[in-house]
Amino acid sequence: MIIEQVFVIGTGRCGTTTFKQACTHIKNFTCAHESRVNQLGEERLNYPKFHIECDNRLSWFLGRLENQFDQNKVLYIHLLRDEHQVSESYKKRFINGLIMPAYTSGIYIDLPKHIEPFKLAIAKDYVKTVKHNINSFLKDKPNQMTIDINNPKQSFIQFWQKVDANGDQKLALQELAKRFNYSGSWQKRTEENNLLIRMFHKVRRIIIKFPGFLRNA
Repeated sequence: MIIEQVFVIGTGRCGTTTFKQACTHIKNFTCAHESRVNQLGEERLNYPKFHIECDNRLSWFLGRLENQFDQNKVLYIHLLRDEHQVSESYKKRFINGLIMPAYTSGIYIDLPKHIEPFKLAIAKDYVKTVKHNINSFLKDKPNQMTIDINNPKQSFIQFWQKVDANGDQKLALQELAKRFNYSGSWQKRTEENNLLIRMFHKVRRIIIKFPGFLRNA
């Protein structure tokens, strides 16, 4: 049976961006990372044939994936990373609009997310919950595999063969050795954004007060 769609799922913070970059070197499949997260209803899962989608949020749409696609023509890749590393990464991401606040105050109700020691415990609980949901879903799926992002080479070669990929496998493997969207880069961007915001407010205060400076000159 020919594989028409590949869904790369996981907890998040597990290398989906890196995996997507590697897949850009496959010529007979399109690939994307979280390409339809802003679409509602049927459009949320409206992926084309011969497409690889890397999206950890698909772990919340597993039933709909099963209903919408021919499971004999779908390959699920459960992308894994050390649970402690994932949890430590999520511990730093209690920012409104991201998944940790939603899990803390939406799936659960009003967990103490502002108390620092609880952040790691909440992150660990989230990771465990998503992994169990994915493992349960994959039990009866005819086409599935797991790939450890910390040691992906052999499994990625098997994936390449399974989908009969055409492209530059060597370059793809080189991409897997890089880190994309890691916590350090995100934290640096956050600090830079905060600096820009502070500078903006300072400039704004100067502009507001400037007429007064002129009158008192």
